[in-house]
Amino acid sequence: MSELNTRQPNSAGATDEIDLLGVFSAIWKQRLLILAITLAVTICAALYAFLSTPQYQVKSVLRIAQLKDLDRLNSLGLIELDGTAALEMVGQELESYSLRQEFFEANPELFAKLKQGNLTAEQAFAQFNDEAFKVLWPPIPPKGAAQTNVFVGLEMTYPDGLEGAKILNELVRFVLQQGQDRVKQNIEVLINNRIEMLERKLRSAKVAYEALIESQIENLKELDTLKRQQLEDELVALRLELKIQRQNRLAALNEAIEIAQKLGIENPTTLLGMAQVLSPSRTSVISTGVAGQEEPLYFLGTRALRAERETLLARESDDFEAPRIAEIFKELELLKNNRHIEMLESRENEQVFLKAQAEIRSEIAGLESLRVDLSDIRLVRLDQSAVEPLKPVKPQRALIVLLALVGGLILGVMVALVRGLLQPASTNR
Repeated sequence: MSELNTRQPNSAGATDEIDLLGVFSAIWKQRLLILAITLAVTICAALYAFLSTPQYQVKSVLRIAQLKDLDRLNSLGLIELDGTAALEMVGQELESYSLRQEFFEANPELFAKLKQGNLTAEQAFAQFNDEAFKVLWPPIPPKGAAQTNVFVGLEMTYPDGLEGAKILNELVRFVLQQGQDRVKQNIEVLINNRIEMLERKLRSAKVAYEALIESQIENLKELDTLKRQQLEDELVALRLELKIQRQNRLAALNEAIEIAQKLGIENPTTLLGMAQVLSPSRTSVISTGVAGQEEPLYFLGTRALRAERETLLARESDDFEAPRIAEIFKELELLKNNRHIEMLESRENEQVFLKAQAEIRSEIAGLESLRVDLSDIRLVRLDQSAVEPLKPVKPQRALIVLLALVGGLILGVMVALVRGLLQPASTNR
């Protein structure tokens, strides 16, 4: 019993060895089948590798422009564009399908070989665009780390027959030109908008100036009218005062004439003379008593009083009695022509008198001077242009054939093993 047990392991090992040898034997017996399958797979892969259209790949890389390239643009003071922002803007333009389509429509001869079957030129380009272009961005740095390798690139994979390097270089040049044109258009729009705003302010200032001048003229006219009316009122009042004074004088003369007639005074006399006529002995007393007093009007005598009364009655105007009347006529004459109003109305170049307009026009002139030639500005720096590749990126013929050879061999062995397992079963039946 112990001998049997000790021999069992050796018997199992021998069986395993026999089975492994049987497997190799079965594979070897079917070596022709394995070889045929390997050759068939390899030939199919080789046909695919050598008959499929080669695909080539080109790449163009753009980097941040130098400081001097953007300094002229930023020195205008209209926009502030740093190198990173300009590079990002160009990268977004590279991703724009509309710009690629616009380039395609402008250069149809470069894409003539894309059209296949029933596809239209636009459909062929849309299909090519989806498969061919890839915008390259730098990898995102770890959180807190600075971005050191800043670039943007455009990669294009294209079939044999297209001038890939020329297409990509022309496309990049087209996009850069479009970006420059867009910046110039933005600057032009900013200049035009600011000039339009200043011109509106200029028109408003002109209207305000004209309104101010009109208001000043009306105020001056109103002051002149008021002054004229005041002078005319004063003239009427003075003439009325002189008339009343003349009437009072006539009344005083009438009384004096009546007194002179009663006293028998026909010619001018004095109080002393009257005293000598009436009482010679009392002359000194009367003279002493009236010393320093004004003599009565009737002392002029009836002849002088009547002459004065007749003259006053014949008088047509009392204006000469008041010097102020002459001054009033002088002032009224001066009010007929207001030279200040005439000067304001005769102004032709109001810009000389309006400081705000001068400042606005100076600012407009400054903006007009910003219309400079920006055709030589560079938003980015072309670091790498596309060049014709030396070999296609796909298909990789050697790798495909090698993988087909290995795969065919494995497939052949598996087929052989399956057949080896199935044949004993069919034999037993």
